[in-house]
Amino acid sequence: MRAPSLILFAAATAAPAVLFAQETVDGSAAAIRAVVSGKTCTGDDILIFGKSVTGSAGTFERKGRPNGSYSVGYGTILIRRGQDLHGHVTSVSVRDRVLHMSAGTYRCLE
Repeated sequence: MRAPSLILFAAATAAPAVLFAQETVDGSAAAIRAVVSGKTCTGDDILIFGKSVTGSAGTFERKGRPNGSYSVGYGTILIRRGQDLHGHVTSVSVRDRVLHMSAGTYRCLE
């Protein structure tokens, strides 16, 4: 009878750690905007997002590239540089301020 109680104890103590370690990822436009608007995001390179509100684009800078603007949609960030427009599949962790884009993963800070 000792083994079942030991297994129950192990499961009860490990479950909160597993649940806590799981990152909540969100692809909504509101969540993406909350993480990137007015922030500098660092990863393999540096992304600088100007302030953005629903319905208006913000400024966008990526080191080594021409400046442009960005717009946020569900699961995507659209970047316009002159006449060129491209998009990135995007999700974020609001709690951790992490931006997951098809171009890489970035931590975003004020």
